[in-house]
Order: sequence, then C-alpha cells, then structure tokens
Amino acid sequence: RKVLEHQRSFTYSIVSSGSYVGTLFTGSMGSILMDHYSWPVPFYIIGLCGITWMLIMRYMLIVNGRDKLLMVSVNEASFVDTSKVKAE
Repeated sequence: RKVLEHQRSFTYSIVSSGSYVGTLFTGSMGSILMDHYSWPVPFYIIGLCGITWMLIMRYMLIVNGRDKLLMVSVNEASFVDTSKVKAE
C-alpha cells in the first residue's frame, strides 16, 4: 500500500524507531534472562521471536498476495494468456 505524502514523515519515523525500541527491549530483557538463566537463553528466545515474526509476516503477505492475484479486472483479463493457465 502506498503511504500518502502528508503521512510519510510520521510513518518512516515509526518504522525507524522500531529498531531503537527493539535494541532497548532486547538489551534489557537479555540482561534479565542472562541473570536468571545461562548466557545462551537470550539468544534462543530472541531467535525464536524472530522466526515467529517471520512466519507471521510471511503468512500475512502470502494471504494478501493471493487476494490481489485473484482480483483481475475485465480490462486486464484480455491480457491474460489462457494457454499458460493451468486448469484445476
């Protein structure tokens, strides 16, 4: 989706501040986890959070992509080469 021109500065400031918030959160939570457990635990938990985030985003992008691919207007339908489309 395109970001409107008058919303760009706010949108990009939120996106870029996410890395700083993530660094603060990871540092503080990592220190607490390392205090209570051993040193590899923060790496496992952060890695698990990253993999979970990736799977959620991948699923959301695939679902949104399918919705966009299935919607073809009447004008666009004339450009589709039906000889390359597989019947289900």
